[in-house]
Amino acid sequence: MDLAGEDTNKTKDENLDSSSADEVFIKVEIGEDDDSEVNTQKETVVNHDKEAADVTHTAICESTVDEYCTISFPDELDQSENSHYSSLKDETNFNTQILEADDDSCQGDIPLECKYCSKVILKQSALLVHERTHTGEKPYLCKFCDKVFAYSGTLKTHESLHTGQRPHQCKLCGKTFNRPSLLKAHQNLHSGEEAYECKQCPKAFNTYSRLKTHQTTHLSEKPFQCSFCEKTFNTAHCTKNHERIHTGEKPYHCPYCTRTFSRVSGLIVHRRTHTGEKPYKCQFCESSFTTSNCLKRHERVHTGERPYQCHFCPKAFSQLSTVRKHESIHSDVTPYGCQTCDKSFPTISCLKAHEKTHCTDRPFKCQYCGKGIMSAAGLRIHLRKHTGEKPYACKYCGKAFSVTCSLKLHERIHTVAPWKSPAEDHFRNEINKAQQNGKHLVLSGCVPQAQPRAGYLQGVSAVGVQQIDRVVEVVEETLKGHTVRLFGQKKSEGKKIGGARLDLPKIRKNPLIEILAINTGCLNQCTYCKTKHARGELGSYPIEDLVERARQSFQEGVCEVWLTSEDTGAYGIDIGVTIVDLLWKLVEVIPEGCMMRIGMTNPPYILQHLEEIARILNHPRVYAFLHVPVQSASDSVLMDMKREYCQADFKRVMDVLKERLPGVTIATDVICGFPTETEEDFEETMELVRQYKFPSLFINQFFPRPGTPAAKMPQLDAQEKKKRTKQISVLFKSYHPYDHKLGERQNVLVTEVSHDKQFWVGHNKFYEQVLVPKEDGLLGKMVEVEIISTGKHYMMSKIVKEKEIFTPSVATPLAQGEISGLPKKVVVDSHPHSFWFPLSVILVGAAILYELIRIARQLVQR
Repeated sequence: MDLAGEDTNKTKDENLDSSSADEVFIKVEIGEDDDSEVNTQKETVVNHDKEAADVTHTAICESTVDEYCTISFPDELDQSENSHYSSLKDETNFNTQILEADDDSCQGDIPLECKYCSKVILKQSALLVHERTHTGEKPYLCKFCDKVFAYSGTLKTHESLHTGQRPHQCKLCGKTFNRPSLLKAHQNLHSGEEAYECKQCPKAFNTYSRLKTHQTTHLSEKPFQCSFCEKTFNTAHCTKNHERIHTGEKPYHCPYCTRTFSRVSGLIVHRRTHTGEKPYKCQFCESSFTTSNCLKRHERVHTGERPYQCHFCPKAFSQLSTVRKHESIHSDVTPYGCQTCDKSFPTISCLKAHEKTHCTDRPFKCQYCGKGIMSAAGLRIHLRKHTGEKPYACKYCGKAFSVTCSLKLHERIHTVAPWKSPAEDHFRNEINKAQQNGKHLVLSGCVPQAQPRAGYLQGVSAVGVQQIDRVVEVVEETLKGHTVRLFGQKKSEGKKIGGARLDLPKIRKNPLIEILAINTGCLNQCTYCKTKHARGELGSYPIEDLVERARQSFQEGVCEVWLTSEDTGAYGIDIGVTIVDLLWKLVEVIPEGCMMRIGMTNPPYILQHLEEIARILNHPRVYAFLHVPVQSASDSVLMDMKREYCQADFKRVMDVLKERLPGVTIATDVICGFPTETEEDFEETMELVRQYKFPSLFINQFFPRPGTPAAKMPQLDAQEKKKRTKQISVLFKSYHPYDHKLGERQNVLVTEVSHDKQFWVGHNKFYEQVLVPKEDGLLGKMVEVEIISTGKHYMMSKIVKEKEIFTPSVATPLAQGEISGLPKKVVVDSHPHSFWFPLSVILVGAAILYELIRIARQLVQR
C-alpha cells in the first residue's frame, strides 16, 4: 500500500474553517507492492465515531492540521489521527471527520491544486481556507477588540473570552469551559489518566498540549527574543505575553466591571470574584479556592509540607515568599534604601512601612473630626468609625466588621484547625519569633512529644519528655548547627515510662523553690487528653529517692518545695505504696518555717485517704491547699470524658476537707463546651461554682486534640463554647473570696517578686497570695503582716514591725543560675536574727558544759 499525492514532508493547512470544512478527505492508493503502479484510487468519507475497517491501512491523516505522516495500524485508524489532532484541536474548533477504507468511491469531485504549493485539495471551500496560510488573509474581525483571525472557529473561541460564555460544564465538579476540548482535558483530571509521557523525564500529562508546553522546558535554546529587552523565551506565546509588560496592552476585558488584563488567565481568576466560583476544593476540609495555587498553599496547613528550604540554615517554609523574607536575616545586605534618610532595609515591604513615617502630606480630611489621612482607602476605613458601617459580614454567623482583617480574625473561631488552641497558638508564635530572629531553638514538652511530625516543628531540634535528661547534649549539638530530635519512649518491664533521674544537676528558676516531680505518666484514659500518649504509663519514683532529693534541696537554701505530678493521688500505685506514705516521710525532713505544697490530684485516688490527707494538710509545714479538677458537674459529661468519678465524689472531697480544715483552699478546673455537654449539663457546673465559690478557678474552653476520642465527636458551635466560657467567667468574677480577711494578721513566707517589680509575693498557710511591701532583706523570710486591702486574686499587706522576721532556710540559697545537685559544702546562715544561729550557740555551750562536768566527776572519783 502506497502513500500517494504530495510529498510527505510538506505541511498541510494548519487551521480549517469550521464553517466550510465539515468534511475532510484523505487520498489512498492501493497497490500490490511499493514499486507497483497505481491500480485503483479511492476516496471515501467516514464519520469520526465509526470504527476502522478490519484491514491494515497506510494513510495521510488530513485532519491532523499538522503534517503528513505514514503510520500503519490494524484496527484503529482514528487513534493515529487523534494523536496529531489533539495538539491543535483547541485552536481549530471544528468537528473533524476521518476516513474509513471501504468499497464506495466518491464520484463527481474534481481535484483542485493550490497555486502556492501544488497541494491537491478536493473542495473549493477547503482550498480557500488552505490558501490563507500562504496569503496571510484574516477576514474575521473581533467585535470586541481589534484582533482579526483567518478562521471563523478561532474567532468564536476568542470572542468567548470577552463574553464570558462557558457553555461546557463538567458533570462531576461543575466547572465550566468555553471549548469542549478543554472540558475533555479537565475530565481527565478526575479520571487521573495521564496518557502523555515526556520522553526526556518521568513526568506524564493528561493532555497533549500540556505535554508540549512541558517539553519546552527541556529546550536549551530560547529562540524568541523580546522586541523591547534582551529576554528570550521558548515559545512565541510566552514572548507575546511578556511584551505586554512593555506595551501596557490589556486586551482581556471583564464583562462585569471595567478591569482589563494582559493575560486571559488573569481575567478568568478575576471573573470568579464576581461569580463566586471556587472550583478548587480542599481534600482535607470543606474550604474551596479560586486558584490552584491558593489550594496548594492551604493544603500545606493540613499536611505540614514545607518545600522551601532556607539556604543558610535547616529551617523550611510553606511559601516561597516566606523563605525569601527569612533568608534576609542571614544577610547583612540591605538593598532597599530610604530616599529621605540614610536607613536601608532587606525587603521592599520593610522599606514601604518605614517610608510612611516620613509622610507629612495627609490630603484626605475626615468630614466628622477633621483628621488627616494619607490615602483615600484609609479615609474610607476611618469614616466607618463615625458612620458605623460594617460591610464585611461573617459567612458563618452573620457578625459584621468594618475591616477585612477583623473579619478574618473572627472567622478563625469557626474555621480554626482543631489543634490550634490559644495555648498552642502562643507556642507556635514563640517558635516563629525565635526563628525570625535567627536563634538556635530546642523544644521540649508534651506538644512536640505528641505531634512530632507537625509542620511547624520541622527542622527544629526537639527533645521529648521521656528523653529530657539528654537535653544538654541536644542543646550542644544544636549550637553546632545540627538538628537533633529525640522522641523515643523509655520502657521498663514492657511499660512506657518518662522523666529524668532525680539526681541530675539542674538550675532552679527560683533558688528558694524546689519543684519535685514525684511520678510521671498517669493511669487515666480521659477522652480529651493526650498526656498518657506523651508521657506514658504511671511511673513513681521511690520514696527514699524523693526524700533524699528534698533533703538536699533544703541544704541548698530552699525554703519551699512543690510536689508536681499528672495526678498526685495516684502516686505509688505501681510500686505498692501510697501518697500518704510519701507525704509523712517528706514532712520529717522539712525544716521549721519551710513549707511544702501538694500538687494536683483527681478525686478517685484520694477518696480512700481523705482523713489522712486532712491531717497532713493541717501540719504546720504543709500548705492547706489542694488542686482538685472537677472539669464538669454533670455525671453524663464526666462519663463521656472517662473521668472515673461523679459529682458526688467531688463534693465529698470538698465537704470533708472543708470540715476538717476550715479555710482550706481548694482550686479546681472546668471545661466549657465539651462535645456532649448540653445546656442542662453546663447549668450544673454553674451551680457547683455558686455553691463552693472556688477562690481559684481555671476556666478552659474546649479545644479538641488531634488523635483523641473527643476530637472525633460532633463538636459544639464555636460561638456556643465561647458563650459558656464567658458566662462562667462572669460568675467567677462576681464574688470576692478574700474580703472577710481584711484586718487579719497572718504569717507569710516571702519567696517571689511581683510582675510589676513593686512588691514581694508571699503565701500564708492556705497558700493565698499576699503582696508585701518591697523592703530590703525580706526575700526568703517568714514575716507577720496585716491585711490592709483585698483583690480578686490577692491580698495587700503591711509588715507588723514589732514582730521578729524569721529565716527558715538552713543554708545560704544558691545564687541565681547556680547549678543544683553538685557536691557542695553547706554554708550555715550566720544572720543574727536566724533561728538556727542562737540555737547552735546554745548547743555548743551545752556541749562544753557537759564536757567540763564529766571531767570534774572523773577528777573527784580519783
